[in-house]
Amino acid sequence: MNILESILQQMSGISQSQKKFMVTLFSTILLVYGKVNFTNLSRYSSLSEKTYRRHFLKNFDFAEFNQYFINKALDSEQTIIAVIDCSFIDKSGKKTEGKASFYNGVAGRPEEGLEISVISVVEVETHLSYSVSVQQTPWRPPTELPKNPLTAQRKRKSKKPTKKKARLCSTPEITRVDDYAQHLKKTRSLLPESVRYLVADGYYCRAKFWDAVRNSNLNLISKLRSDANLKYLYTGEKNKIGAPRKYDGKVECNKLKNLTFIKEFQPGVKLYSLVVWSVS
Repeated sequence: MNILESILQQMSGISQSQKKFMVTLFSTILLVYGKVNFTNLSRYSSLSEKTYRRHFLKNFDFAEFNQYFINKALDSEQTIIAVIDCSFIDKSGKKTEGKASFYNGVAGRPEEGLEISVISVVEVETHLSYSVSVQQTPWRPPTELPKNPLTAQRKRKSKKPTKKKARLCSTPEITRVDDYAQHLKKTRSLLPESVRYLVADGYYCRAKFWDAVRNSNLNLISKLRSDANLKYLYTGEKNKIGAPRKYDGKVECNKLKNLTFIKEFQPGVKLYSLVVWSVS
């Protein structure tokens, strides 16, 4: 526990009693068999369940703690990147804060439960990942899918809006993508200075998240959806009459003639580059 105690000594705003509690907490979590809750923690330590509840009401900056720990654990000679992804937590009950319908990657479908957004740093060569910040995704009102305007107009005249329709929001001011982007902005200062790339899956390829990545001085490594509409940029001569031509046909990913070859990493793995326009 020497590393843990040295990190707690560097953190400000923590009392001596809270430092002792955190040391006991982290060591007890490693020993607990079964669920990690207040009752089970009290069985494997000298602290009572009431003591655990009282200390968990106090604020503790886990993100700052993770930052100090990562600075000690990372190898400066390794290539470091940042990674963001969401994790689904199965949760029953009706009173749980933030419970909503989230995508469960294991089941391959949306389910009722909780979701957390996790930002980590990864050593590329060793494949070691260290979590920096974890944020629970708040509940957001469901969005109504766009409908045929003619059909929607007839239904609007014939029927009164129900309570279920009233709860739906066709153009929400804040979406889950905004929550992920805000999470990145808050965590950027905690990432090591050597981090220049952020890896995310295709869901994060949205304009709002792209802007947050650029404003955070990072480069996004991701993929587009399978039905992404990409177009070549027109680089030919411009017409003197009319608006200038922007596009030069649809991109076909199986044709590599227009792509710029960069290098071959290994047999069968080649890197190509091209700047294209993504139609929203």
